[in-house]
This record gives sequence, C-alpha cells and structure tokens, in this order.
Amino acid sequence: YPMVKKAMEQEVDRARDGGLDIVSLLLGGCIGPWDMRLGTNGFLVALLHGAIPYWVDGLVHLVAVEDAARAHVAAALAPGSRYLVAGHSLTVGKLIERIVERYGVKSPGPSLPLDQIRALADAAEAAAAPKRQRVPLPREFVDIAALGRPISTLLAEKDLSLRWTPLDDALDGTVEWLVRHRYVPPNPAWKRSYHDAS
Repeated sequence: YPMVKKAMEQEVDRARDGGLDIVSLLLGGCIGPWDMRLGTNGFLVALLHGAIPYWVDGLVHLVAVEDAARAHVAAALAPGSRYLVAGHSLTVGKLIERIVERYGVKSPGPSLPLDQIRALADAAEAAAAPKRQRVPLPREFVDIAALGRPISTLLAEKDLSLRWTPLDDALDGTVEWLVRHRYVPPNPAWKRSYHDAS
C-alpha cells in the first residue's frame, strides 16, 4: 500500500514538473460517517467489538471526513502544490487508550514486535481471502503504523484555512454512524459519554 501511494505521488510530481497545474492532498486515515467499506473505521469497529487480538504500536495520522472535504474544496483555489491533511497525529497505543476509556470497551490483546505481527496479519488475510472476509487488523494498517513518521500540517492550515475537528468529536460522530448502520451494536453508555463530553 505505501509503495503504491509513493508511485502515485511520483507520477503526480512528473506531471507537475512537466507543467501541469496540480494541487495534491496527502490525507491521513479518514474517520467519520459514510465509510461503507470500513477503511480506517474498520479498526474502530474491531475495537468496539473487542476483536483486536494483537496490535503494533506506531504513529498514525487521522483526519475527520468533514475536514478532508473542506480541504478538497479549499484546494481548488490553493496557491501551493502539496498539502498534508491530518488533524491528529498519535500513536496506535494512545488511540486505543482513548477509545477504550471513552467507550468502555475491552482492551485489545498485546502489542507485538513488527515481524511477528506482520506474519500474523499475513496469515489472517490469507485465511480470510477465500471467504472474502475482513480481518480485524489488516496488514495495510500494520504497515501504516510501522512506517508512520511525524508530519506538519501547518501549510494546509495556513493556505487552506483549515481548522481540525476535535478527535473526540470525530470519534463520536463515527461511532454514532456505525451504530445507526449496524456495524456495531448500540450501547447506551456510549451515548452518555457524548453528552458528558459536550
């Protein structure tokens, strides 16, 4: 996955160097409503179901879908060429802590070394593929966390006038949508936590 993203970016750079007027947005993992195929939200669903057997720590960058949408609209008139769009950077461990505390769900299994967790993720995906099933912790997520590096979104904030949705608000909106669309079962305690936070 990261190699494909890098190759795409290199093609964009070649076109830009050739004179094409391009503005590119490099988004963090999008969280929020309308993620029908459960991309980044799949990790949250697995956590809420208590289905994360193990995990790998590393830095992840998240952006609320409404912030990603605003960035796309603003980029149409932007002066720059490339913007990093991710309102929240935190470790997987801190993200898990926040979700476990906020929604009162079971803590996942242990954090494992990268080589071990890559092998486990590959084996889980190989077993799930013939049945076209999802796995709680895909190899793609493992690699994204393992390769995560600090970034700066200051240029996007300045040129695109972006302000980031607070992470708890983005998580709450995501969970409400997931419950409404039956990706996770309703839990009255979660609804109370939204009101307590506001």
